[in-house]
Amino acid sequence: MIGVIGGSGLYKSLKGLEKPRDVVKQTPYGQVIVTAGYFSGKEIVFLSRHGKIKQVPPHRINHRANIYALKKSGVEKIIAVSAVGGINTEMPPGFFVLPSQYIDFTREVHTFYDEEIKHVDMTEPFSAELRKCIGNVLEELKFQHVDHGVYVCMPGPQFETPAEIKMLSTIGGDIVGMTVVPEAKLAREMGITYQPLCMVVNWAAGISAEQITHETTLRVVAEMNDKLTAVLQKAIERIEA
Repeated sequence: MIGVIGGSGLYKSLKGLEKPRDVVKQTPYGQVIVTAGYFSGKEIVFLSRHGKIKQVPPHRINHRANIYALKKSGVEKIIAVSAVGGINTEMPPGFFVLPSQYIDFTREVHTFYDEEIKHVDMTEPFSAELRKCIGNVLEELKFQHVDHGVYVCMPGPQFETPAEIKMLSTIGGDIVGMTVVPEAKLAREMGITYQPLCMVVNWAAGISAEQITHETTLRVVAEMNDKLTAVLQKAIERIEA
């Protein structure tokens, strides 16, 4: 089964989802509400990473409960939609980015293995299969995109300083966000295939003179939502699940 994770300002429920029904999943890490239904003719599970009822900020997201709930729902492949800031000037606001690598600056441990020694390989942290499928759809729809890049994960909830963005650019970061890396690590531990579909909604600090506000990012997200729905519809049709 395919799971779709949505982020801040994207949806409380997936646009176009047919026969939606909320399902409460009890996990060892807390209760999670997922929305099951049909999208592009396939049964999928949608999860709002910030919460279905009360929206929680990025530093308080219960990532372990979220990923556990998707696993318990039978999800084997995840498309994780995420709003990000652009560091690389070749990935401006309005672009879709399918990152292939990440750098983690969250300074937290993200694991299900607190009581045993368990290591997982993160050489390829995201899914080449899903990245290729979604990339082909973006190409066919002629939406501006890149099918590679380095996602830098910062702890938030504050945006970064220009000095931090300059550092991240120097070490190879292309886009910056706050939520993808915990999900990717936990999904890998659960054996779930995971690929972010990132929407660049603003320039990172110092790249542009324009002030970064949460309201501005939500406006750009809203402007990209129809395109995003079209991408998800075609991609989910083609993904084997």
